[in-house]
Amino acid sequence: MPNASNSTSLISLDRVRKVFEPNGDHALKGVTFSVTKGEFVCIVGPSGCGKSTVLKIIAGLQQETGGTVDRPESLAMVFQNVALFPWLTVFENVALGLRTMRLSEATVQKRATT
Repeated sequence: MPNASNSTSLISLDRVRKVFEPNGDHALKGVTFSVTKGEFVCIVGPSGCGKSTVLKIIAGLQQETGGTVDRPESLAMVFQNVALFPWLTVFENVALGLRTMRLSEATVQKRATT
């Protein structure tokens, strides 16, 4: 299988595997794809097929068991449900994380809107 990485890729996974211990269950086996600037990508599949695991590995929240992951140094993940505050707007949810980093309000405004 060819390497997913190329010079225009923002994110690339090459033969990424994830095994959960202690039972040795494979969440991912040989996942290979890349995402280039301007591309819109959807990861679809049935419950339990590894979609969230792929996203967590890309975001750096989980470590892959094998393979190669190339991603930008600055990357963020917005969770679908549990980590969002439903009483806040989208902007306020994004800004909250930036504010906890003690960034200036001008920087928060810029980053949360771009």
